[in-house]
Amino acid sequence: MEGGLSLCLFLRLNMQ
Repeated sequence: MEGGLSLCLFLRLNMQ
């Protein structure tokens, strides 16, 4: 589930 992890990180960076 690498895609899910990447998405999570991307979303977190966007929320910053």
